[in-house]
This record gives sequence, C-alpha cells and structure tokens, in this order.
Amino acid sequence: MTTRSAFFLRADGTLAIQQAAGDVLDYRLDLTDLLSDGDAIQTTTWAATGGVTIDSPAQDATGVSAFIVGTSGSVTHTVTTVLGRRKMTAFCIIPEPVAFCG
Repeated sequence: MTTRSAFFLRADGTLAIQQAAGDVLDYRLDLTDLLSDGDAIQTTTWAATGGVTIDSPAQDATGVSAFIVGTSGSVTHTVTTVLGRRKMTAFCIIPEPVAFCG
C-alpha cells in the first residue's frame, strides 16, 4: 500500500491535509516513537466528522493507515498499546485549491 505523508501544520497550529474533490487517498500515521520498549499496538480506532469518511483501515508493526474520502471535515485516530500507552491524533481535511488558468 502506498501511503501519503502530506500532513502540514496550519497557522492556527492544527494538523491538516488537502484533498481535491473526488480524491480517495491513503494516509499513514507512524507510531514508531510511541512503540518503544517492545510495546505493540493493541487497539486502533478511526473516527470522521463532516463530509469525510474512513475506508480500509490497516496497521503494521510501526503504524496505521486508512483511505480518506472527502474534502471538508476532521479525522481522529486513537491507538492504545499493550503497555497501556494511548495516543490520539486529530487532523483536518480541507479542500485543495483549484487552479485558475485564464
């Protein structure tokens, strides 16, 4: 699975990705730093708001990924590890600017 890491930090400090209408792209969250000391992913959940949906969530030994559909809303991912660590990552999905060629 090819995953994107096109996250950026907006001026207000929130994490975001831009998608064009009709895009269905997969994004990965790297959890390597959280999984120190031999820890492992125990549970992982995705939630979406607004006009965004999550499809085909997946995980491997060091991270999680999911396909994201939509251009206006937010996504929250929560992971819990075997040793009891819990990490929530939230980000906005915003429309990609449309080029005007005149």
